[in-house]
Amino acid sequence: MTVRNEKGATKTGKASLILFCATLAAIFLATSTLSTAVLAEEKKGSDKQGKFLFRSKCKECHWPEEEGGDVTPMTFTQAQWKSFFDRYKHKRKKDVWHDVFTKEELVHIKTYLINHASDSEQPETCG
Repeated sequence: MTVRNEKGATKTGKASLILFCATLAAIFLATSTLSTAVLAEEKKGSDKQGKFLFRSKCKECHWPEEEGGDVTPMTFTQAQWKSFFDRYKHKRKKDVWHDVFTKEELVHIKTYLINHASDSEQPETCG
């Protein structure tokens, strides 16, 4: 709240300061709550299970001489792997997501591939 004195000058009252601080606190609380909710939506899988699933299921097609070509965690960056899974598309075999993997298995594979992508702290070839 702005108050004018008898000379026409404005001064900020204690009520304005309290209102301003309360507004900032509300905005901060709403933002942090929203951020937490968004982060909680993305499930974190098991790196170990993801590696096992990638080797046992993905590598059936993703070897150098196979139909899918050679694909390893280091084939893409973390952002590229995230985008791949967010699009939920497999280029050549579109049904592979539903026919071969459960949603839980895909979360594990995604975790493994992102954790060991070319720009990660621990890149891995998974040969």
